[in-house]
Amino acid sequence: MLYDIANKLTNKRPEVRLAEGHVFKINNTKTGVIMMDHKIKEAEKLETLEEKLNAYDEVIGLMLTAEAREFIASQDYGLEMYEVIFKTITAAIQNKSLEEVEAEEAKAGFRP
Repeated sequence: MLYDIANKLTNKRPEVRLAEGHVFKINNTKTGVIMMDHKIKEAEKLETLEEKLNAYDEVIGLMLTAEAREFIASQDYGLEMYEVIFKTITAAIQNKSLEEVEAEEAKAGFRP
Protein backbone atom coordinates (compact mmCIF):
# COMPACT_ATOMS: atom_id res chain seq x y z
CA MET A 1 0.00 0.00 0.00
CA LEU A 2 1.28 3.47 -0.91
CA TYR A 3 0.46 6.44 1.28
CA ASP A 4 0.77 9.52 -0.89
CA ILE A 5 1.28 12.55 1.33
CA ALA A 6 3.15 14.65 -1.23
CA ASN A 7 0.34 17.20 -1.41
CA LYS A 8 0.35 17.61 2.39
CA LEU A 9 4.06 18.41 2.70
CA THR A 10 5.24 21.97 2.10
CA ASN A 11 8.17 24.16 3.00
CA LYS A 12 5.96 27.22 3.30
CA ARG A 13 6.96 29.27 6.33
CA PRO A 14 4.59 31.34 8.46
CA GLU A 15 5.09 35.07 8.19
CA VAL A 16 4.78 38.01 10.54
CA ARG A 17 4.02 41.60 9.51
CA LEU A 18 5.82 43.99 11.82
CA ALA A 19 4.80 47.13 9.91
CA GLU A 20 3.43 48.10 6.52
CA GLY A 21 5.80 46.68 3.93
CA HIS A 22 7.77 44.69 6.52
CA VAL A 23 6.70 41.04 6.33
CA PHE A 24 9.18 38.38 7.46
CA LYS A 25 9.29 34.59 7.47
CA ILE A 26 9.37 32.72 10.78
CA ASN A 27 11.76 29.79 11.11
CA ASN A 28 9.45 26.95 12.09
CA THR A 29 11.84 24.18 11.11
CA LYS A 30 12.48 21.31 13.49
CA THR A 31 16.06 22.51 14.02
CA GLY A 32 14.91 26.06 14.68
CA VAL A 33 12.32 24.95 17.23
CA ILE A 34 14.84 22.72 19.02
CA MET A 35 17.31 25.60 19.20
CA MET A 36 14.55 27.90 20.48
CA ASP A 37 13.55 25.40 23.16
CA HIS A 38 17.18 25.00 24.25
CA LYS A 39 17.69 28.76 24.46
CA ILE A 40 14.47 29.24 26.48
CA LYS A 41 15.53 26.56 28.96
CA GLU A 42 18.91 28.28 29.32
CA ALA A 43 17.17 31.63 29.89
CA GLU A 44 15.07 30.19 32.71
CA LYS A 45 18.29 29.39 34.60
CA LEU A 46 19.74 32.90 34.26
CA GLU A 47 19.70 35.16 37.27
CA THR A 48 19.61 38.75 36.08
CA LEU A 49 16.84 40.39 34.10
CA GLU A 50 19.40 41.65 31.58
CA GLU A 51 20.67 38.12 30.93
CA LYS A 52 17.13 36.80 30.51
CA LEU A 53 16.12 39.60 28.13
CA ASN A 54 19.25 39.08 26.06
CA ALA A 55 18.48 35.36 25.83
CA TYR A 56 14.93 36.04 24.62
CA ASP A 57 16.34 38.52 22.14
CA GLU A 58 18.56 35.70 20.87
CA VAL A 59 15.49 33.48 20.48
CA ILE A 60 13.81 36.13 18.35
CA GLY A 61 17.03 36.33 16.35
CA LEU A 62 17.06 32.57 15.76
CA MET A 63 13.48 32.46 14.56
CA LEU A 64 13.40 35.47 12.21
CA THR A 65 15.53 36.57 9.27
CA ALA A 66 18.53 38.87 9.62
CA GLU A 67 16.51 41.59 7.89
CA ALA A 68 13.75 41.20 10.48
CA ARG A 69 16.24 41.41 13.35
CA GLU A 70 17.70 44.62 11.87
CA PHE A 71 14.24 46.09 11.45
CA ILE A 72 13.27 45.26 15.05
CA ALA A 73 16.50 46.75 16.38
CA SER A 74 15.92 49.93 14.36
CA GLN A 75 12.45 50.44 15.89
CA ASP A 76 13.66 50.74 19.50
CA TYR A 77 10.57 48.87 20.73
CA GLY A 78 9.71 48.68 24.40
CA LEU A 79 9.72 45.40 26.30
CA GLU A 80 6.00 44.81 25.77
CA MET A 81 6.49 44.83 21.98
CA TYR A 82 9.22 42.20 22.26
CA GLU A 83 6.77 40.07 24.22
CA VAL A 84 4.23 40.38 21.39
CA ILE A 85 6.86 39.37 18.82
CA PHE A 86 7.93 36.41 20.98
CA LYS A 87 4.34 35.24 21.45
CA THR A 88 3.72 35.56 17.71
CA ILE A 89 6.70 33.33 16.98
CA THR A 90 5.41 30.84 19.55
CA ALA A 91 1.97 30.87 17.93
CA ALA A 92 3.42 30.39 14.46
CA ILE A 93 5.53 27.37 15.33
CA GLN A 94 2.53 25.75 17.04
CA ASN A 95 0.22 26.60 14.13
CA LYS A 96 -2.09 28.46 16.52
CA SER A 97 -3.53 31.95 16.55
CA LEU A 98 -1.86 34.62 18.66
CA GLU A 99 -5.04 34.83 20.71
CA GLU A 100 -4.90 31.09 21.51
CA VAL A 101 -1.31 31.35 22.72
CA GLU A 102 -2.06 34.43 24.81
CA ALA A 103 -5.02 32.67 26.43
CA GLU A 104 -2.96 29.57 27.19
CA GLU A 105 -0.13 31.64 28.66
CA ALA A 106 -2.53 33.69 30.76
CA LYS A 107 -4.12 30.50 32.11
CA ALA A 108 -0.69 29.06 32.94
CA GLY A 109 0.58 32.34 34.40
CA PHE A 110 3.45 32.42 31.91
CA ARG A 111 5.33 35.59 31.05
CA PRO A 112 8.56 35.60 29.00
